[in-house]
Amino acid sequence: MDMEPPAGTNIKVDRDMYSMTYSWKNGEKSIGQYGAAAFMLFWLCGWTVGGFVAAREVFSGKDMPLFGRLFMLFWLGGWACGEAAVIYVLYNTFKPIKPSKLTLASTYFEYETGTKPYNFNYYKYDRSQGKPNFFQSFRNKNKNYRVELKQPVNLHLERIGERQRLTFDVGAERVEIGDTLTEPEREWLHEVLRGHIGG
Repeated sequence: MDMEPPAGTNIKVDRDMYSMTYSWKNGEKSIGQYGAAAFMLFWLCGWTVGGFVAAREVFSGKDMPLFGRLFMLFWLGGWACGEAAVIYVLYNTFKPIKPSKLTLASTYFEYETGTKPYNFNYYKYDRSQGKPNFFQSFRNKNKNYRVELKQPVNLHLERIGERQRLTFDVGAERVEIGDTLTEPEREWLHEVLRGHIGG
């Protein structure tokens, strides 16, 4: 098996005395994302000022009807939720994207999932995962899986609907590799990993 990535691929290779690591980016941030983030920063400033003004009215001790005070407290609760949501989106927009990494060593292999650019399209249905992208964003974390070669991994390259998936099992969890890669890249990676684990 040729251990060099295919020509023109997104996969990079690094070697040392003990292992070989393949890495690839999971997309790039777009100019549109930064434009949306700039608008949200502007909106956040105005929203924060409005929240402080409302809080001062509620807690200043001035005469205010009970209904008005309860309404303002309810509004402040919604204000806090909106503020937290925008801060969360801004954090995900500006945090660095981590590449995926597959490390092959003599007694184990290790897979680091990396992270992807934040997707502003909350309501686009992700058929591969069965959930809206907004909920998927909460799971956009860099996870690390180390598997000893003596462990059964159930390596699979299969097509589910329109998608080709490369997966392996870690206990009861099924882990997908290279969902942002092209099909030829996944097929090549499957052969490399299968040769390494002796499958």
